Amino acid sequence: MNRFVYQAIFAMGIFAFTCSCSFAFSETMHKLLPKQHPSLIKQYTLIDLGEVDLPKSQLTKNKDGSSLGPSINNNGKIIANNTNGGFIFRNTMEKYTPSFAKAKLYLHAINNKDDIVASFHADGKNVYWQIWPTATDWNGGRKVIDTVEQEGSKVELYTISDLGTIAGQVRPYNQTMPIVWNQAQGLYRVGHDQYLNLHGTLKGINNNNALAGKSEGHHENFPFLWDDGLLTNLFEFRKQFRCPTDGKLHFEDLVIDKDNTLYGTYWINKDFFENTEPQKKEFLAFSWSPQERKIRLSDLNGMRFSAINSSSRIVGAVNGKAAILDLNEKPLELIHTIPVEEAVDWELIEATDINDVNQIVGYGMHNGKLHLFLANPL
Repeated sequence: MNRFVYQAIFAMGIFAFTCSCSFAFSETMHKLLPKQHPSLIKQYTLIDLGEVDLPKSQLTKNKDGSSLGPSINNNGKIIANNTNGGFIFRNTMEKYTPSFAKAKLYLHAINNKDDIVASFHADGKNVYWQIWPTATDWNGGRKVIDTVEQEGSKVELYTISDLGTIAGQVRPYNQTMPIVWNQAQGLYRVGHDQYLNLHGTLKGINNNNALAGKSEGHHENFPFLWDDGLLTNLFEFRKQFRCPTDGKLHFEDLVIDKDNTLYGTYWINKDFFENTEPQKKEFLAFSWSPQERKIRLSDLNGMRFSAINSSSRIVGAVNGKAAILDLNEKPLELIHTIPVEEAVDWELIEATDINDVNQIVGYGMHNGKLHLFLANPL
């Protein structure tokens, strides 16, 4: 079967996702990594970016769809949000809050050219998605993204590449489908030009405009890579995830590196066909590269992934504690890289983004209230 036919079969949802793995699951089958000593940065200084009144469920990056959590680009510009709208730190001490009468502007993503993906809420019902170029003029005009072809559907846009391509999802008829926008083609569904009816959600885009996402199947979801019109579905590597014969795989987080390597997390419902009730999620991690084309598994103490930088440093959280991860090492709680005197009265919950100079943003509890933070490398 050629590659295109395989892609079409997958995208039309014809696969019957059943557990065909003949291996018995064992924790010992997962590669245990050595104790981590971060190789890039040994210490950070912590900066309080102020209190935030949004719930953690809206700030986290460990979910499908758009997030209102803080993001940072390579210029050190930070975007974040409160219930009344978004704001920008042009530098650590200078905060800019756009103001609109009877309207709210939320900020979802920023690239290294200072282009911001924003959603404009004017009447409490309709949402207008925009690109806000801020490199030269903070008061410059915002370009409205035409969503007419998605009329009646819920559109969410949440990541942007340096080439100006925006990735997100749309939910027509209670089905989620991955979508992208660029200047030349506007907003369109991934694979639509190849007559693929791809169901799923996008999780990330790199600066080569390669997309990482999760497909939706009848019983399981699987990560996929969309690169230059070619779809690679990790369903074909299913046996390598060590699923028991009566189990079900659940894929959650997914980030994409500059070389199109995918890093993600998943958990296994080990007796799904006998007990479909939700179980305690024991998160495991994996990586897959288009060069090696095989799954590498690891036990990272349940770490969740939020973002990755060009040095392949991943940030996220381990059991509700903000964490950083260097490849081939174990996760390290971010609080342990902060001087003791700066960490007093702080509980760092999640690191939501990292740039290429290793500045990290996230949120946590400070003196009993939810605050945003910036961790600067020393």
